[in-house]
Amino acid sequence: MEKIKILSICGSNIIDNRGTPIRIRNIIDGLAKYNDLELYVFSLDKSLPLSVHHISISKNKWQNIFAIVRYVRDNKIDLVIGHTLTAWYYLLPVKFLTKAKIYLEMHGFIEEEALLNGNIGKLAYYKNRLIYRSIFRLCDLITTCSDTAADIIGRYKKNTISIFGGVDFKVFNPQVQSSGMVNKDGIIIGYAGNARVWQGLDFMIKVYKDLIKDHSEFKLKILTSKTNQWDNDPAIENYGSVEYQAVPKFLVDCDILVIPRQDNEVNRISFPSKLPEYMAMAKPVIASRTSDMDKIIIDSENGLLYDPGDEDKLAENLLRLKDETLRRQLGQNAYQFVKDNLNWDKQVNIIYNKIIELF
Repeated sequence: MEKIKILSICGSNIIDNRGTPIRIRNIIDGLAKYNDLELYVFSLDKSLPLSVHHISISKNKWQNIFAIVRYVRDNKIDLVIGHTLTAWYYLLPVKFLTKAKIYLEMHGFIEEEALLNGNIGKLAYYKNRLIYRSIFRLCDLITTCSDTAADIIGRYKKNTISIFGGVDFKVFNPQVQSSGMVNKDGIIIGYAGNARVWQGLDFMIKVYKDLIKDHSEFKLKILTSKTNQWDNDPAIENYGSVEYQAVPKFLVDCDILVIPRQDNEVNRISFPSKLPEYMAMAKPVIASRTSDMDKIIIDSENGLLYDPGDEDKLAENLLRLKDETLRRQLGQNAYQFVKDNLNWDKQVNIIYNKIIELF
């Protein structure tokens, strides 16, 4: 049997160390391990540390469209993967100008994020939604990162499944050595990630400041690139941003990890890639019941949950975790859950089997 030739398209840099590129890298790297697949990757990167055929694209979308269509034809590509909805303008001409099947690999809904950020108005938002629904119908396969998102897209494309984010256990694991950056001066509440509006950091900080009025043993440590907002706040230690490989060296020194997402459309449908990474550190995680968080965290078994915006419940959960034995138990259960269910080999194998079904 001839190898299935797959062209993977990312209109940005895959090498970037943030949620979506990390997901893309793990999926591409995982698929490249199957002997009956041959992987080609188009991205803005100059080079990739992956065992694939890599082609750098330009920032000129029209030039890229012609190059991709020609490449698909000349190399008899069987399947084209577009990573995130930003790839729709590449998938569309491939669909109509080549014989290749198309597969949309989703990670979040960019129109919802743009609307919440104030980057687009309502008219542009609804126009984009119409375009994206049309793209969904044209795809041969769609995977997305939450069951909620899969249910929404499934109205337009039946062949849609969810692939929760996985963990690279070579990077995230309980045996990681500390960087020594965190001052272990109490019960450390940790957060690592971006500070975009939907992440709920302001909410977390408000709850924390109320909590330490009577429980000064708690200390909040933040690892985020948005430094200026909290630089002069003596109650918060913000370490700025670090390389992706250094993030677990921060997490290993924390006692409690929090995902304080608020109730909005972005969080309803976008699954946080940091959740399985947090859990892989064998740390207790407190998270709001947004997206499919409660399909991963079983409350009081491998983590703690609260309803988004419920200040009292978040504070109560933090106080429960003053108990070191409970912290250790929840952390170990969290680690075991992601090890059994959310490793990238298992997640990519689901994708591989769906690709084989197409042929």
